[in-house]
Amino acid sequence: MTSRSKKNEDGDNSEEVETLKSEEVRGLPKSGRWWKDPKKERHSAIIKVKPLKSTWKKKMQQKAVMKATMDLQTEIREKRKAEKEAKKEARLEQEKRREENIKKAEIVQFMMSDHPRRGGGGGGRGRGGGARHNNRDSSSLAYGNQSLNPADERQLKEAAERMAAIPDTDRNLFLDYQAELDDKHDRYERIVKVSRDITISSKRIIFLLHRITTAKTDAEKVAILAEASERLIAVRENLFFVVAKELEDLDQNQYNRAITAGIQEYIEVCSFEMFLRCRKLINRDEIQADLVFILPEDHPENPGKRVSVQVSVADYLCGIGDLGGELMRFAINSISAGDFSAPIDVADFLRGMYRGCLFIGNSWGSKEFGQKTRVLKQSTMKVEAALYELNVRRSEVPEHMKHMLADFIASRAHSYAAGQPDEDPDIGAGHF
Repeated sequence: MTSRSKKNEDGDNSEEVETLKSEEVRGLPKSGRWWKDPKKERHSAIIKVKPLKSTWKKKMQQKAVMKATMDLQTEIREKRKAEKEAKKEARLEQEKRREENIKKAEIVQFMMSDHPRRGGGGGGRGRGGGARHNNRDSSSLAYGNQSLNPADERQLKEAAERMAAIPDTDRNLFLDYQAELDDKHDRYERIVKVSRDITISSKRIIFLLHRITTAKTDAEKVAILAEASERLIAVRENLFFVVAKELEDLDQNQYNRAITAGIQEYIEVCSFEMFLRCRKLINRDEIQADLVFILPEDHPENPGKRVSVQVSVADYLCGIGDLGGELMRFAINSISAGDFSAPIDVADFLRGMYRGCLFIGNSWGSKEFGQKTRVLKQSTMKVEAALYELNVRRSEVPEHMKHMLADFIASRAHSYAAGQPDEDPDIGAGHF
């Protein structure tokens, strides 16, 4: 060990000795609280703060404010309670008045009791109790199988007197009104059922016309169109003729809601069939001419009379508005079948239809026509998107792979039709 290290050790020991000397040895305090530190400062040296207390005047002001707040709270609570009670009483009064009105409007019938009623309290079960009731008139008013109290009996008597006071002419007049309304409602339901059959038959014809995209030869296409024409004739003769006979000498506007769905679906299939035949749009006069019929000679009332189903302008516009969706499907299916010329015709046709709808406008405020116009625009944009893909991708695919191009474009068009465009959703919007 060197001399420097010894010197350091001596210095450390001296510091420890000085520290021990500086600390005083304390005994047990008189209070017995050995853990408390001894005071080193006087009481006068403690920093004092203002006491947390207020004056009596301020306390009274706070008490008055609190009392006013509690009184206001109690007043609001009582007011709400009174409003609730008033509403409850008004509701009970309304229910009571409703029950009274129901009783006044009830159809009652006077019933004669076959057997005298039994005596009740006071007379016991002997003859004395029953004799008191047997002395009454055996005829009594009853509602159903239950006896009525005197107040109800009085009301029923008054109702019977009022019914008896109605003249026979007025009663017969209202019976005629009842028969007329029943006949109208029955006719309305029959027309609704026929309209459903027209809708179903028209949809089946549309499915048949879509099969023209899979036809291999022109003969098959002609056969499909001929079958569709025969079915349309059957729909007119078997269904629309029934509606025309129901509406004979009647205002069709009263039954327009019952037949409008069938008429619109029929216009859609007729316009689709016309487009497939000659790439033209059928007009309302042509549709109306097919819905005019002549009653047979053996008709019991009006043999040889002309009856018809009227096609309104609104039904015609809504019917051709549905044509856009079918033409869009026809264009996509044609691309899948390898026919690249049909989508061009469809796109030009749809643009013309949309321009016509914009020219007409929705001046009469038909929500249905406005919605169909928006759907027509979407169908036009879908066909334009398919044509865009066709023109862009045609130069990139070899001739022997054209069938793969058709499948690719058809899949893209179907994804766009489902509302999931792969790239730009605004393709084709420049035409509008």
